[in-house]
Amino acid sequence: MDTADRAKEDPGRNHFGAGCESLDVTPNVIDGRAPAPVRAQRARRSLGRLVRYGMVGVANAAVYYTTYRLVLEPVGYLAAHALGLAVAMVVSYFLHCRFTFSVRPTWRRFLRFPWSQATNIAATTIGVVALVHLGVGERVAPLAAAVVAVPITFLLTTLALTGRRSTATGTRVPA
Repeated sequence: MDTADRAKEDPGRNHFGAGCESLDVTPNVIDGRAPAPVRAQRARRSLGRLVRYGMVGVANAAVYYTTYRLVLEPVGYLAAHALGLAVAMVVSYFLHCRFTFSVRPTWRRFLRFPWSQATNIAATTIGVVALVHLGVGERVAPLAAAVVAVPITFLLTTLALTGRRSTATGTRVPA
């Protein structure tokens, strides 16, 4: 049986020669999920995005602190904090668009982006307060809160910038 005959029999399978049968990319009939190699590729892609997300986070912290220190004396700490957050959020947006998610910056994405960051601020603030009340030290509480908040913020940023959930889940959400 040649490739064309096999393709007619089972059009959902890859029929590009002997030994390729393991490259079936049709969804699993039982659970509807993609085959394991496809899921593994999606997981690697998401892990790469998460690593790049963390790198942008470090750069974002440096931008915030540099801006804060540059304007601290002339405007005071609260205004310096607000300016640092604003500058860092804009820089973070463009870095995430280009470096983390490889999407074109748009006004719509730009306007959705702060919500993911506001969630991070709220989650870490609530987490720090709760952890300190539970007896965790004030110096350790922000780190522990970040461990919980960063993955949540990553998922929300993914949704805000790409219009879909993390590719590890394989679930698409309209933009």
